[in-house]
Amino acid sequence: AEGLVLDSVPVDFGLSIDSLDWSFRYYPLSFEQFLIKVRKIGDSLVIDDFEGRVGESNLNMSAHIGNFTDSLVENMYGSLVLESDLLDFNALLNYQLPEELQDSATTDSTEIKEPPRLDEISYPSFDFRVDIGEVRYGGLKIFGMNGGLRSTRDKIFFLDSLNISSEGGGSVAFNGHFNTSNPLMYSIGADLEVKDMDINDSGLELQSGEESYSLNENFQGVISAEGLAEISVTPELKVDVSNTTAMFNVTVNDGALINFTPLEAAGKFLDNRNLDLVNFATLSNSFSLMDSRVIIPRMKVESTLGLLLIEGEQGLDGSFLYLLRVPTSLAREAAKSVMSADDGRVESSEVQRMQMQKFLIITVWSNGTESDYKLGDKRDKFRE
Repeated sequence: AEGLVLDSVPVDFGLSIDSLDWSFRYYPLSFEQFLIKVRKIGDSLVIDDFEGRVGESNLNMSAHIGNFTDSLVENMYGSLVLESDLLDFNALLNYQLPEELQDSATTDSTEIKEPPRLDEISYPSFDFRVDIGEVRYGGLKIFGMNGGLRSTRDKIFFLDSLNISSEGGGSVAFNGHFNTSNPLMYSIGADLEVKDMDINDSGLELQSGEESYSLNENFQGVISAEGLAEISVTPELKVDVSNTTAMFNVTVNDGALINFTPLEAAGKFLDNRNLDLVNFATLSNSFSLMDSRVIIPRMKVESTLGLLLIEGEQGLDGSFLYLLRVPTSLAREAAKSVMSADDGRVESSEVQRMQMQKFLIITVWSNGTESDYKLGDKRDKFRE
């Protein structure tokens, strides 16, 4: 055994284990129902079958590993196929020595439970094929991961038609790369295609400096999109908008605008009409993201207020400049309400699909602290 471990005995061998359970003194999870079939051929290790359970997690793996006796993991190479119903890295990496065995000078017990940073891991050159029902890592949950990816010694992962599904059934397909070599900021360059994903299932959180934003704060619905993106990701796996650029064609069906800032500002002009929740049938448009600002070309929203046309730009800091075209009937209703002092208005919940109508044009602006609105297209005035 010592000769095999030290690689001083050039022996080829095969090992077959039908059932193996074990546990460690300080590791909280038990290893159960392991079936192992491996072969050593020269400097290669062939894993014909490796399967078992660790806590709630399970795996079924086969692999071919070259140069596996090298003490430096990054010098290994090969291929691996991994199938699993659940891989909970938060539980798998939850290893903590009892307090009496901890060296208080070098060990911080509050950090042991944190998953390792991706830039601190040494990666071999490996081809992976994966089919995983659910992955848990930090606060991130990924469902239905399947497809191919390649790891490199440079800490760059190449994504080859990698698909991820949401808990509600939607999917995201990636083709590109994920670079974790920079300890300050990771990067993703990819073609992305989103199909029929509930916005609440996307878990998309954007971060710029100390500010963060979740998509479901202002939108509900089922989203489909395709586009290109150069995405900066913090080591905590949050999107850093200030260093991210993207161009997408997006469609949202059966959705709602929730506390959408330009509509809230327009509501002040329309006799404080409640525009905090506006349901719509379909929202379809192209979006660009650059310099922490989302650029929105004119989009048509068939909503419970009638047909709305919205265009403009918005920053993560709360600033915005929008041009709204709203049905003139809203202004008439507002004027009628003022004259009759009728506060008992009933809001319609039916989506109105109007193709031709007259619009009232309103420019709404905010610098993140103050806000204002003007009738007509006054965007140049607010840009001065």
